[in-house]
Amino acid sequence: MADNFHVTVKADTEALPAALELALCGCFSTLKVWGYAIIQGKEEERALWQDMSENGPRFILFRWKDDKATPFPAPLAPKVCAYLIAQWLEAADYGEQPKHDGDNHKGFFLTTGKFWDHIEGVGHAACAEIRPCWMMYGK
Repeated sequence: MADNFHVTVKADTEALPAALELALCGCFSTLKVWGYAIIQGKEEERALWQDMSENGPRFILFRWKDDKATPFPAPLAPKVCAYLIAQWLEAADYGEQPKHDGDNHKGFFLTTGKFWDHIEGVGHAACAEIRPCWMMYGK
């Protein structure tokens, strides 16, 4: 994988399978995920327009064994991970809906981390981070 491979997606949950497929294609040729961790983000006060992607719960996917991770029974493909994460997002706390002149839908924020594939506070074994976030639609 290139050291500067980077994917960031913020979208409605229907886009999660495609986003994971894209995010994981840069990690390794097998496109399988070894395990996961759910980490609570920072509990900070935030403006109403900020969403939970900035300080909410984090679902981390790992490409190989790591002490922070819970292993899956078998390595999982992106589409299977997408189903699992969609269920987690459905039950996740999205925080208060943003107030604006329009509609809000539940969505997600996905990133493969910063330069050299680092997920903040997790390490090299992590290959993607997903957080709940509100998608805002103006009139």
